[in-house]
Amino acid sequence: MSKFDGQLDAPLASDQPHIEAFEQDLLTGSLLTPNVPDSGKRTYLPGTEPSLQQTYHWLTRLARQLKQDQTPEFLIERMQPSWLETPKQKWLYQIAVGLITGLIVALIYVGTTGLIGASIGGLTYGIILGYPQPIYPITRLKFSLEFAKARLLASVLEGLWWGLIYGLIDALICWLIWGLEGLILGMTDSLVWGLIEGLIWGLLVPQLRNITVSNQEIRESALNAGIFTVIGGVAWVILYIGAILAMGEPLEPLDLLIDGIGNGVFFGIYVGGLACIQHFVLRLLLKQSGAIPWNYAKFLDYATELGFLKREGGRYRFIDDSVQEHFAQMPLNDEKPKVNPT
Repeated sequence: MSKFDGQLDAPLASDQPHIEAFEQDLLTGSLLTPNVPDSGKRTYLPGTEPSLQQTYHWLTRLARQLKQDQTPEFLIERMQPSWLETPKQKWLYQIAVGLITGLIVALIYVGTTGLIGASIGGLTYGIILGYPQPIYPITRLKFSLEFAKARLLASVLEGLWWGLIYGLIDALICWLIWGLEGLILGMTDSLVWGLIEGLIWGLLVPQLRNITVSNQEIRESALNAGIFTVIGGVAWVILYIGAILAMGEPLEPLDLLIDGIGNGVFFGIYVGGLACIQHFVLRLLLKQSGAIPWNYAKFLDYATELGFLKREGGRYRFIDDSVQEHFAQMPLNDEKPKVNPT
C-alpha cells in the first residue's frame, strides 16, 4: 500500500499499474505514488513541496528531453544548450556566456594594456567563447605516462597552433599600444600560453570515477579551474621569463605579476571554468522559462522520494521505461508553473 493511499476516495490496489496511479493523481489533484517505503526523511519541509502541477510539469520536461537525447539516464552536469527551446533562449545563452567571459578577459587585459586592449580582447574572446558549443565538464585529472607517450608531441603542437591563433589577437593589441616590440611580445606571450596548454593536455587525462553526488562533474570543474589558475599562472611566469631573457629584453616584475595572474585566469577558464559559466547560464535560463526548478537536485531527490524516479549516486532515471514514456506524452501547459521559493 502507498503512503498516499489515504488521499484517495478508494484505496489503491497493490497490483495497480504505475500509469493508472498517475492518472488518478490528475483526477484527484493529489500526489500518489505506489509502494514507496516511508523512511521518515523528507526532501522538502512540510508545506514547501512543489505542487502537483509543478511536479508533473518538470517530470514531463525531463522525460521529453531524455527521449529526445535517446538516453534513459540523467545527470544534472550533462545538461546541454539543446534543452533551450526557443531561438530567443539560445541567443540569450550565447550573449550571456560571451558577456561573462568577455568581461573576465577585459579585466585581465586592462591591467597591462589599458582600455583599448581590454575592449579588443574582451570583445574578441567574448565572441569566441560565447559561440555555441557543447558543455564539457573537466573532471579530476591524473598523470598518465602511457597517454603522454602517445599524445604529448601532438598535444604540444596543437597547443602551439592555438597559441599562434590567439597570438594574433594579442599581437594586434600590443602592436596598437607599443608598436613592433609589442607585436613580438604579444606573440611570445600567446605561444608560451599554447605550450603550457599543450603540456597540460598531453600529460594529464580525465580520471574516470563513479558519479556519487549530484552535479559532481561541475563541482570538479570548478575545483580544476581554481587549481589550474595557480599552476598555469606560475608556469607561464617561469617560461615567459626564460623567453624574455633569451630575447635580451628587460624584466618588469610588476608586469610579470599582473600578466601571470591574467594568464592563470585564462588557464582556469579553459580547464573547467568555461563549463561552470556555461552550466550556470543554462540553468538560469531554464529556471526562468519554468523548465526546471533552481535547485534541480533537490527536486529530483523529491521525485525519487515519491517513487517517480530512482537514483544511483548522481544519476537519475525513471522507475520504468513505460513511466518515462507516459510522462513524455503528457501535454505541457503554455504557462510556466509558479515556483515555490525553495
